[in-house]
Amino acid sequence: MAGQNIFLPEEMGGEQGETNLIEEAKSEGFEYIEDQEGLDAVDPTQHDKILGLFGEEGLTPEMERPDEEPSIAAMTETAIESLKENEDGFFLMVEGSQIDWAGHEHDAAWAMSDTEAFEWQCRKL
Repeated sequence: MAGQNIFLPEEMGGEQGETNLIEEAKSEGFEYIEDQEGLDAVDPTQHDKILGLFGEEGLTPEMERPDEEPSIAAMTETAIESLKENEDGFFLMVEGSQIDWAGHEHDAAWAMSDTEAFEWQCRKL
């Protein structure tokens, strides 16, 4: 699973040896956000570098996601708002690994709720 743990040093429970990639990203000008409140507060048109890590590991499945974790739709909307400012255009890939994990667990409700989250986003675009 990927989340903050991939970016943090081992001494902080992460997987980066001694390197804190979150602090490095901040020093390179990235706006770092880690919850729904931070996502709501960031103005994507004012930041061309946003690092959003919303869980220590993977996010909570969509059907159980707490209010402090943003939805796939909210994260995607912010990414598009930020990226569309680039005059050269952009490529954005939105991945929903929860759907894959649900399949491995043979959990149809989990897979369908996360699939529905993607479908809802596509209707808005």
